[in-house]
Amino acid sequence: MGNPTDVRDLIAYRLGYFHQHDPPPALTVGWRAQVIGSALDDLLAGKLAIRITDPAGEEPLALEPVAADPAPSKTAPSTTASSKTARSTTDRP
Repeated sequence: MGNPTDVRDLIAYRLGYFHQHDPPPALTVGWRAQVIGSALDDLLAGKLAIRITDPAGEEPLALEPVAADPAPSKTAPSTTASSKTARSTTDRP
C-alpha cells in the first residue's frame, strides 16, 4: 500500500514542497490514490479525523468524518462586564 516515506511525500506534495519536474508521489496516482491517497487528502483538509477505537485491537484506528462548523449566528454583541461597570461608575453622583 505505502510506507511512512510515501505519506511524507504526499504531504510535502500537497503543501507545495515538490518541484514541477519531480514525479508525483506514489499515493497520488493509480490505485494507491483511490485506496489511501484520497483519505489522506481528506485528513489534510480537515474532512476526516483519526480516532483510536481500540488500542489493543487488531485495527485500533478509525477514520471518521468531521462535522462542518455551523455558521456563526448574527446576533447583537453582548454587553461585557467591563462596559457595565464603566457605565455604573459614571452614573453615580
